[in-house]
Amino acid sequence: MSFEIHQSFMVGYVRRINLATFNVVIGGVRIGEARYTRLAQINLKSRIITFSRFAIENVPERGRRYLVIHELAHVKETDHSPRFWQLVAEHEPHYKEIGRELDTAFHRNVRADKERQSKLIHQTGSGIRTLPGLLSSAALASLQAGSEFDSAAFNDQDDCPVSGASGCFDGSDDEFGAWTDAHQGIVCGGDEIDC
Repeated sequence: MSFEIHQSFMVGYVRRINLATFNVVIGGVRIGEARYTRLAQINLKSRIITFSRFAIENVPERGRRYLVIHELAHVKETDHSPRFWQLVAEHEPHYKEIGRELDTAFHRNVRADKERQSKLIHQTGSGIRTLPGLLSSAALASLQAGSEFDSAAFNDQDDCPVSGASGCFDGSDDEFGAWTDAHQGIVCGGDEIDC
């Protein structure tokens, strides 16, 4: 699916789920650059929800629906408090099971993309041209410098800036980009146990 198709689909999809569940004001829906560590994020100031394409394509429908419900619930309850999970459960009682299925599908999509990128790198060598965000900056710099392929640099490992949290959703305006020093608006999400 192309970016435009994903974008168009998710705008209508989020709107329909929002009307049927929380009916909160949101600022928009975006598909973020390819990142391997975050499924989605909501900017709590602008209320723009950004989804990773790896979390919306080739995933079970109920997983995609749960992800939308999860992000919409953050408008009413910003952290993963018991109240937050109660809000999610009101609209998706099986959220734990569905969240695990979504996580499995997301990681399968990420693995497939990494394998595809790896094959591209090996086929084209150091003259690779790629879309922004598909390779980590370290991997791309290594390739452009003519260095041997560094699989560690290729594995885009963004650590969450919030101590002890995983699966973080950055609520800043950089849409899946670099973390800010202030970490304002960060919402960790997707896994009840980790946050």
